[in-house]
Amino acid sequence: FFHLRHGIDRAVVDELFDTGRAFFALPEEDKRAIEMTHSPHFRGWTRLGGELTQGQVDYREQIDIGPEMPERTVVDPPYLRLDGPNQWPAALPQLRTVIEAWTERLGIIGRRLMSQWALALGAPADHFDATFDDASTLLKIVRYPGTVETSQGVGDHKDPGFLTLLLIEPGQGGLQVQTDDGWIDVPPTDDCFVVNIGELMEAVTDGYLRATSHRVTAPAVGTERLSIPFFFNPGLAAEVPVVPLRPEYAERARGVTQDASNVISARYGDNLLKARLRAHPDVAARHHARVARDGASLRLTVDGTQQRWTVVRSRDPKASDTFWVAGDGGTWDLRLLPLIDSRIHDAGAADGQILSPMPGSVIACFVSDGDEVTAGQNILAVEAMKMEHSLTAPIDGVVRVHVGTGEQVPADH
Repeated sequence: FFHLRHGIDRAVVDELFDTGRAFFALPEEDKRAIEMTHSPHFRGWTRLGGELTQGQVDYREQIDIGPEMPERTVVDPPYLRLDGPNQWPAALPQLRTVIEAWTERLGIIGRRLMSQWALALGAPADHFDATFDDASTLLKIVRYPGTVETSQGVGDHKDPGFLTLLLIEPGQGGLQVQTDDGWIDVPPTDDCFVVNIGELMEAVTDGYLRATSHRVTAPAVGTERLSIPFFFNPGLAAEVPVVPLRPEYAERARGVTQDASNVISARYGDNLLKARLRAHPDVAARHHARVARDGASLRLTVDGTQQRWTVVRSRDPKASDTFWVAGDGGTWDLRLLPLIDSRIHDAGAADGQILSPMPGSVIACFVSDGDEVTAGQNILAVEAMKMEHSLTAPIDGVVRVHVGTGEQVPADH
């Protein structure tokens, strides 16, 4: 993290914050018309308390805006579905004008910073240029209201991409950064961005630069705080080239953080989809129920024996919806739906423990001979808030899911 004096005219900044306040002041029905749950691209308004970090509710509302693009006809790999159109409030048409001008302005700053970063690390100034030809930017306007219910404005997290330029409302605190000595406050500094690097920068510098954990505390009751982060990142499908570090930096590179609950990819689309599915399980359940994450851990009881299993994406390019489940009992071709809740992905990952599925979670599978399972032949509802699930393969070939007490859940439940 560091402060960067931006030199942008104060009138431009004031207009941006005023427009943000005007949006949040709209009647609820106007905001609900563009609620994020309508968008498979995770664009639009998120209601107060409608987002999760580390499985805990964030006390904030926001609008998410990305590059304006048409719907894709091909969404393989699944992260390509994150590209698409925005949702704009009909009651506030000036929002689009103000945001698009701000995004263009910050894109120029982002490219300048990436060029200078490349030079400082030991690479040519144009090292990242091709990667950002089709930059996948994201802008949020966020409102943190004061509350006595929680201290969490947004929980401890790392940004999934490259570079964040955060504009904080003048005079407002609440942002904290984790250091080796604990959490410290980031003092508000007028006419500056707070600049943060994300997980992708860590990946391409082999851990020399580290993605920083940060969080926001809720403001005092009766007050509110606005912030406007701009995330400058490469295209979803781009694989960012590793930086040839100066020798003195390479010696100090510690490698990419190894965390089974948060695998860092060198492809931005993988990182962004991971973050979006965790933060917005309602959107994920509605639009991305056929997405399972590589490396998701399960503990299943098969034929009376508890075994650990890991979801691994099929290497067959024609089977993009197929995930192999490998474990002590062999390898099954099993399609798991939706495996999208962060509690499923991450909690207890060290020992493979699966916690509670989301209400309405389903497993779709079919047994052909007791060993091979293929996708999509039967859909069985799984009750929420149970710890273990038992799979059996009866003679008729249908996998039935036993929940908790061992009672059978009918296929049409």
